[in-house]
Amino acid sequence: MTFVEYMEAMKGFRQYTDVGNNIRYPALGLVSEVGEMAGKLKKYLYRDKIDEADFRTAFMAELGDVMWYVAAVMHEVEIPCPAAIKPGQDMNDEDLYGIVMMMVMSSTRVANHAFSVDTAKANIDDIIRSATFLLFSAEVIAKRFGMSLGYILTSNIAKLSSRKERSVITGDGDNR
Repeated sequence: MTFVEYMEAMKGFRQYTDVGNNIRYPALGLVSEVGEMAGKLKKYLYRDKIDEADFRTAFMAELGDVMWYVAAVMHEVEIPCPAAIKPGQDMNDEDLYGIVMMMVMSSTRVANHAFSVDTAKANIDDIIRSATFLLFSAEVIAKRFGMSLGYILTSNIAKLSSRKERSVITGDGDNR
């Protein structure tokens, strides 16, 4: 699944107040989800007894949630999908830490602009840059764990479809 296909598929799962005119909800959700990624990384890097396979599964699920919010932000401000993303070389745990911290900063920039998006065109340009960086980061992280971003996106749509069928699309918790 490409990100363009994902943006179309995820539209049916946007169930928040004033969809189409509410960048604040997905912007704050983006910060929250990137924060959850950072929390999982912290536990993986600094606690013993966390299995890498378990970490990878949970971390990739969070990455899928991050992509949902990136797509929702892009829909809210009518940002077209950026060109294809080409990830660079392999990364180690230090590199992974660095890229997740930059994702935290980028998601925070999006949230900051969400509260003034109608005041200046320059804010939209910064949201575009931040969203593009988040997409690039997701591709690099997926590659780090031997997956493609397409797999992450497809898995996220499958999870959302299951939740929708079971009427648990809204609510809290990773495993509902």
